[in-house]
Amino acid sequence: MTDQPTRIKNDEFVDYTAPFKHMPLPELQSSSLLTDGVIRLTIMSPDELSPAYEVHPVWKHATVPSYAFSIVNAVNEAEVFGRLHLRIGHSQFTFIGGHIGYGVDELYRGHRYATRAAKLAVEFARKVHGLETLFVTCGPENVASSKTIGGIEGGVYLGVFDIEKDTPMYAAGDRQVCVFRFGSTNMPYAEERERERLSHDTTPPYKTSFLSE
Repeated sequence: MTDQPTRIKNDEFVDYTAPFKHMPLPELQSSSLLTDGVIRLTIMSPDELSPAYEVHPVWKHATVPSYAFSIVNAVNEAEVFGRLHLRIGHSQFTFIGGHIGYGVDELYRGHRYATRAAKLAVEFARKVHGLETLFVTCGPENVASSKTIGGIEGGVYLGVFDIEKDTPMYAAGDRQVCVFRFGSTNMPYAEERERERLSHDTTPPYKTSFLSE
């Protein structure tokens, strides 16, 4: 049984982006919040970004500011394990698209680097930007990603939700997502509206340790 969140109707007007404006890049990059001693998140340059992350024309109104990180070896930063994107703020897309997206190169899989990176991203979003509620999503059949999400403390499974046809995720072939919430039980109003409109099922499609409270 899932919990019933409190709506925050004014959340869409909260400015989570102030640190973007006031924290110099060198200070941000050297932050202890971006490393756990095993990996470090380093901010990617524009030249490193994939065209796949360009804004979808239909959903420009739903985008929020984001970070693009490389997941690197904390001791040898030239060794790149993978990538992580972190969205800051809320919109109708962040509920089904999630605030955190990640990928680890095949050579480095099996070491839980994605879980470590996601943990750092959650804490970074909370402590630097004051983002108390984050959503992480994955496909119902994506067992590997569910294990990654299961390694992040404090998650609550919200259910399976349908993906709308005019979204980039639908265009890529995805039809449903499992949604997990991290942080405050107060769900931003934009996400609560999407939860009510897109809800499909609340039965976990696989066993993960934290799927219920």
